[in-house]
Amino acid sequence: MGAEPASEVIAEAHQLSWVKTVEDCRFEMQPKEGIVRAGKEAQITLSITRLDGGAVALRPVMGAYAHVVAFDEARTGFAHLHPQEVDLTEPPDAVNPKLTFRITIPTAGRYVTWAQINLDGTELFAPFRFEVMP
Repeated sequence: MGAEPASEVIAEAHQLSWVKTVEDCRFEMQPKEGIVRAGKEAQITLSITRLDGGAVALRPVMGAYAHVVAFDEARTGFAHLHPQEVDLTEPPDAVNPKLTFRITIPTAGRYVTWAQINLDGTELFAPFRFEVMP
């Protein structure tokens, strides 16, 4: 077992944020309405850009260009989401891909989602913590 992460790393991982940097990529999840409300369907767009402005060569992973899983804070609820863009013969934009997901979260509170992509053969995971409003 490795060393425990520094307290700053743990604190940062638990901050509410729709933006994360993983390796050399910036991930952003943006709710269409700006917030997510309990019991209402939310449309959320996942955008990925390279910090150097280079191409984002998304490859399918398990039959989709991305997956998102969502958990409530107590991890008693779970959702596995696929993007609305389902045609694997039409890859997303190579520089600034955007994928759309739909989710209905039943109750208000804090949640975490993890986005999974395959970037040119390397799987990357980005966590997003957010508040669902009543």
